[in-house]
Amino acid sequence: MTDPSPRFHANTFRLHGSGFDVALDFGYRARAEDEVEQVVRVTTSWEHLRLMLPIMHKALEEFEQKVGPIPRVDEATDRQQLGLQS
Repeated sequence: MTDPSPRFHANTFRLHGSGFDVALDFGYRARAEDEVEQVVRVTTSWEHLRLMLPIMHKALEEFEQKVGPIPRVDEATDRQQLGLQS
């Protein structure tokens, strides 16, 4: 069975919200000096975000057990090189 869900590639994100929901804007830029092109916005409730965090954390820990540690953002010396928005 083919999954009809659209696929997106993003290398940046921004999180913002209101009192009721939260939005994650995923974007892409090819080089650090390029402007970020917003690719897709995902909105959900704060409660759902709270539920997703431990699931993501567990998946990341399991991945790192298989391939080794992934550098933390606060250990990186160049945020732009990582494609992070200021």
